[in-house]
Amino acid sequence: MNVFVVGGTGFIGRRVVNRLVRAGHGVTALARTPDRSAALTRLGASATAGDLTMPETIRDAIADSDVIINLATPSFLGRIGQRRLRTLRQQKLHQTKNLLEAVAQVGDIPVILSEGILVLGASGEAWVDETAPYRPRGFARIGSLAADYALRFAEEKHLSLIRMLPGGVYGAGSWFTDSVYRLMKRGWFRVIGEGRNVLSYVHVDDVAEAYRLAAERRPVGEAIAIVDDEPTKTLDFANCVARKMGKPPVKSIPAWVATLVAGSVVVESLTTTCKVSNRKAKELLGWELTYPTCREGIPATIAEIERPQSPLA
Repeated sequence: MNVFVVGGTGFIGRRVVNRLVRAGHGVTALARTPDRSAALTRLGASATAGDLTMPETIRDAIADSDVIINLATPSFLGRIGQRRLRTLRQQKLHQTKNLLEAVAQVGDIPVILSEGILVLGASGEAWVDETAPYRPRGFARIGSLAADYALRFAEEKHLSLIRMLPGGVYGAGSWFTDSVYRLMKRGWFRVIGEGRNVLSYVHVDDVAEAYRLAAERRPVGEAIAIVDDEPTKTLDFANCVARKMGKPPVKSIPAWVATLVAGSVVVESLTTTCKVSNRKAKELLGWELTYPTCREGIPATIAEIERPQSPLA
């Protein structure tokens, strides 16, 4: 099977590419720079120059693909207030338009899109699943325009979409290393407010496995939540990291202070309660987790951060 990956050099993308290659699939991914092309080659994939801002580079690249995985998203590290949110929403919409319009010109190649569980909004004390109304909060608001466009365009052009909704994806690299591990090591990490909100987390390696299975099985028309077995309070997640690192219990910071530093979108993301079931992923994809809860995933993550860097870290 030939798989085309957009965003294959990112935090999740590298793991997805690695899983697909190890499973014997041919993988091609977009790369904006020679360094990123080299990183893909080291993983056993082929690189093609371009990005989603250049639709002409996409059409030729996807022509021989059996399935496309889109993991690309505008970088949203740093402070996100309402002005930056508007810019990110337009960037994500533009990227999605370019990809899907290229697919429509080439043929009906199944496309796996990534949205995140916060599209399901705040669950309160109840568990929710993929049937919940879409009420995007926090980071999910970045992609909400693009998601609406994708559904309308796919219906109009008869395209085959599969929508993946990962939870709070953690692992060596990206936000966990920069915003949790390194701050925790210096004694600077804080939870926002009391940290009693509950989120559905998932280790990046388990996410990569779910994408591999989705590419192979192609459950067209489905939305699939990719989360671990046990939603966890933000404070409990942070203290699990602290214990593993030999640090004292984590302290808190008022939400209004965090908003000044990180912006309202980040604070909303990290203080929302979203308890999501993974039953559909297990039943539909045959997905099995290596790290069923953060109690298994966090020690593995810290061990990976602290050993010599691998191409995936």
